[in-house]
Amino acid sequence: MIWALIVGCFAEFPTRDFPPSLLIEQPPEEYRSTDGAVYNENTAIPFVLQIIDNDSNAQDLYVRVQSDINDMLFEGMPDSDGMVSIIDSSLEPGTHQITINVADEENLISSEFPLVINGLPSIPELEILPQNPTTEDHLTADVILIEDPEGDEVTLDFVWSLNGVEQEVTESALN
Repeated sequence: MIWALIVGCFAEFPTRDFPPSLLIEQPPEEYRSTDGAVYNENTAIPFVLQIIDNDSNAQDLYVRVQSDINDMLFEGMPDSDGMVSIIDSSLEPGTHQITINVADEENLISSEFPLVINGLPSIPELEILPQNPTTEDHLTADVILIEDPEGDEVTLDFVWSLNGVEQEVTESALN
């Protein structure tokens, strides 16, 4: 009689219906906040996800990685080991909200994190003075225009060369 009671209890225990689990391996955790590290524009950013679902095969899982600025980054199934690995270098400058959705036949889990992409400054426009220098002249480089999309200060280092030989001067003037 006791044996039948135990079997009866387990007969009602659900055998499926556990949600998948998601481990975000990349980008590293220090990049997944608005006050952490940032990626520069045009940088190849890795997204590596490990999905575990004891109730479903990897082919039965559906994964979406989406940015609120750039839209869809990935849509599909993980590989047979439950891994999704993508690299994206097209994220626009700004603070993205990255959303990862993983669904099996019965459950959906979601994870979100911010990702900051720093816009690169424009290529500087310089004027070298004097305009027609001789070997006796002191040269200066005047910055005409350089812009940073976020309005941050841009610092320039100069590399001067004389007859193809790099000089040990990193300032805007060469004496």
